[in-house]
Amino acid sequence: MPLWFTSIGIMAWPLLAMSVIASTLLLERLYCYCLELHTYRLARLGRGELIHHLEQQTTVEQGEAWSALWLQQGQMQWKKRLPLLSLIGTLAPLLGLMGTVWGLILMFRDIAATKAAVTPALLANGLWEAMYSTMAGLAVAIPCLLVFGLLNTWRGRLSDGYVSLLNQHHFKQSFGQDFFQGEVVTRHVTQQMTKHKAEVEKNVSA
Repeated sequence: MPLWFTSIGIMAWPLLAMSVIASTLLLERLYCYCLELHTYRLARLGRGELIHHLEQQTTVEQGEAWSALWLQQGQMQWKKRLPLLSLIGTLAPLLGLMGTVWGLILMFRDIAATKAAVTPALLANGLWEAMYSTMAGLAVAIPCLLVFGLLNTWRGRLSDGYVSLLNQHHFKQSFGQDFFQGEVVTRHVTQQMTKHKAEVEKNVSA
């Protein structure tokens, strides 16, 4: 085994196992989110499997129910395995710290058992070996927590984008026209002004 690996101490194999699991999770989640982003871009262009299924729904109520179930299943898929990634990012530094403490215990035990003079070089040699464990734990944890935060942000934006996309589709299916916020607000204000004017005229004539 390499010197750096054996210097980690008793936590070398647990941290190695966690790094392998974390690497697999990172690759799998990144691949999943890249595919989902491609699906979302196709849906924004009016193509893809999502739009095909939406157009098969015969009524607005059926389309809304199908969209709610699809979005719920999608969110469950996007959250999948992310808690495990966060758990590895939390436990890895603690395991590294535990390995460092264990290494310090062994170092001081050996110093107490020796009859030779304790020199700064002897202390430094034991300390740098003990620090390897903490460094290994941080090396595993930092990428996990970084990707976990990025994927969580990505998941939130993806979910909001799909909600907006589905709502726009239902609006078009209900009213036969595309949704545009400015037109909707203007039409709502016009309707309110017309209604208020009619009430005023009614009160005046009464």
